[in-house]
Amino acid sequence: MAETGTVPTAAGDDGSQVSLTRSRLVRQEVSQRISGALRVTSGHGNPDITSTPAREAVIQGRNPIAPAPSISSSTTDVEPDSWDEHDNFRPEQIDLANLAPCRKWCIFTCSCFLQFLLNFDMASVAVTLPSIAKDLQASQVLVFTVATGYFLAQTVFQLPFSHTSHAVGRKYAYLTGVTLHIIGAIVAAASKSAQQLIAARIVQGIGAAGMFTMSAIVIVDLMQPRQRASWTAVSQACGALGNICGPLFAALLFKQYTWRSIFYLEFIAAGVLFAVLLGLLPNGRNRSTAPLKVLKSCDWIGMFLFFVSSVTILIPINIGGTVQPWRSPVVIACLLVGMLSLLVLICHQRDLMEHPAFPRQVFTKSVTNVAFFGSFVSGMLLSMIFYNLVLFWEGVRHLPTIKVGIMLLAVTLSYTASAATTGVAIRFWGRIKWATITGTVLAEIGLGLMYLLTETAPVGPLIVITMLAATGCGMYLPAMINTILASTEREWHSHAIAMRTLLYTAGQCMGISIGVAIFTNNFSYQVDKVSHGSQSVAITPQSLMQIIKDLPKDSEIVTLIVMALRWVWGAAAVIGLLAGIPSCVLKCPALPEDDEVLQLEEERRQAQSSRRRKLLPLESLVPVR
Repeated sequence: MAETGTVPTAAGDDGSQVSLTRSRLVRQEVSQRISGALRVTSGHGNPDITSTPAREAVIQGRNPIAPAPSISSSTTDVEPDSWDEHDNFRPEQIDLANLAPCRKWCIFTCSCFLQFLLNFDMASVAVTLPSIAKDLQASQVLVFTVATGYFLAQTVFQLPFSHTSHAVGRKYAYLTGVTLHIIGAIVAAASKSAQQLIAARIVQGIGAAGMFTMSAIVIVDLMQPRQRASWTAVSQACGALGNICGPLFAALLFKQYTWRSIFYLEFIAAGVLFAVLLGLLPNGRNRSTAPLKVLKSCDWIGMFLFFVSSVTILIPINIGGTVQPWRSPVVIACLLVGMLSLLVLICHQRDLMEHPAFPRQVFTKSVTNVAFFGSFVSGMLLSMIFYNLVLFWEGVRHLPTIKVGIMLLAVTLSYTASAATTGVAIRFWGRIKWATITGTVLAEIGLGLMYLLTETAPVGPLIVITMLAATGCGMYLPAMINTILASTEREWHSHAIAMRTLLYTAGQCMGISIGVAIFTNNFSYQVDKVSHGSQSVAITPQSLMQIIKDLPKDSEIVTLIVMALRWVWGAAAVIGLLAGIPSCVLKCPALPEDDEVLQLEEERRQAQSSRRRKLLPLESLVPVR
């Protein structure tokens, strides 16, 4: 029997003709793929075939027409998921990975500016909530809904943005989010009632969902895993810088103008960001599949169940014990619907969907799940501490808005410095557990000492206490981010990071809601306990935000506020402990070296290629004589 690729001796044999035809087709396909690969990598025509990656693949015994491993350099890194299960090529990852270094840095700078803008929004609005409540005659629950509505929208719409970006491309999903944020800022600046402001903030939150999610995914698409550690840390530090500048800028703008000027400033900043991203981001998208087909394959049922469960759980937490009694039919019905939809969502994602909205592959390891929970708790602690510190400095210590912003620098500056330093240190050493343990210990000590925040305590020790808690939280967050990156496969990094951002913002929303619920219910209990019909303390949590700046320093209400806030600090310490202990106990893998990552990815791709295609023998490439 003649060998494949050689001319048989029997010229008229049918088998020889088939073998000859097959050999020519193979050589033709190999030649086309070699030429195409060289055009992609070098951009020049008719090169020397002996130096091509395809020839090297033949020498190494690999399939020359299979997808080649990623070419690693400072500007080239093809993501493993650039090839789908049907061997359709996804060009967008290459478009992002092959960008010029200066363009990469510009996109990363925009992502840092975006993180700054979103955190600036959160901090500045938090500081001005008492003024907004007084100006719009809004109750405490209603004015805090300005914040919770924003974070709730930002949470539940991250999944739709993440999934649709695979169909329409990163650029258009990114710009859609920025556009919605601009529209929301314009409407918020012109709001005449609390209801209009809440609606505007929800629109802003939807836009922030796209901005926040796409920023994280684009960074993952650009860089290798170990490089993502430092880049993500710098991005988070820029976001924390927004927390620093937010209270100060908000206080200055409020002093010269009104709280509406904050939204006008956001409109200008987001407009500049839109113009820059429009020119920087490539137009790549998954052209191997029609966008409509990709959208139809998305798990819209899972996203809808997540939306229903999130809304119906947060609403009773916000109104229970204040607007409605905990035993009221509305509160009980919402909680039942929320828990039922959450159970249905878990079953749907685990057993019913082939491609669920919450990919099962990122939840396979215990250490990853604990890190996800740690990210959720990080968002909770940040919002619980930050928003209630505004109540403390304005309602208990009677500081003007500008001085409140200065006092909050102790939190935001410590958080920023510790997060950036920890992220860079993890990038340098590759070890994560030390940051997890140190952050947990410092955060618990600081949160426990916040029990000492009273109306007569010296300011210096109070600042040190808040700095200690913020430093611990700042170290804990990058530790959780890098734990997720170290414990998940590289092809699932974008999904894992998108899930982390979703859980982080969900934690922020839950932290505000739980903080408000604890404070208002305990405050109502304390008022009922000491009032006994006395008009001196005849005040409800609904009206507290409107008069908090006008309370006298020796008012009995101030003491009740301090007692209610102590319950908030204690709850934050317990929640932090629940997340910190498992994080410290479980073994976390170290971040792999970049070269090691590339070697592992090449081995994995070779295994996948051999399973997908029948490996052609080396003799089939010998030319016919």
